[in-house]
Amino acid sequence: MIIVVIVILAVVLTHGIHSAKGSSGSPGEVLVPQGTSYSMVIGQFNGINFVVNSTSQIQGDVNSSRGIQAYILTPSEFAYLVKNLTVGEYVWTSGDVANQTVYDLVIPVQPGQWVLSFVNPNTNFPTGVTFYTNLTLTTT
Repeated sequence: MIIVVIVILAVVLTHGIHSAKGSSGSPGEVLVPQGTSYSMVIGQFNGINFVVNSTSQIQGDVNSSRGIQAYILTPSEFAYLVKNLTVGEYVWTSGDVANQTVYDLVIPVQPGQWVLSFVNPNTNFPTGVTFYTNLTLTTT
């Protein structure tokens, strides 16, 4: 039992799981505020949990210094990422967002419980992530 707890704690500390407040899926809800900025070490990922009540989309502008990948995952897909340190299945992905590129996220999302995850795919470099606009959930 103690060994399992230590392994889980090591994974959390190493990969820096970051979770924003759970959101209710209200139209216009800000998932990540403008100006939010953080560094992600090699292989680090985060998860922003949210619930969507009607067909919606996530919109906002994000930049990374050394490249990043964004994913929409179900809670079980995010659990797979946490356990295996790699993305298995996913609902949506940005693919590779190039270094120093401002990426205009427009992500369709169906009703349900979701995790928006940003992953640093780099094997040699940390990356900085900055949100130039509010990352907002809006109904479509």
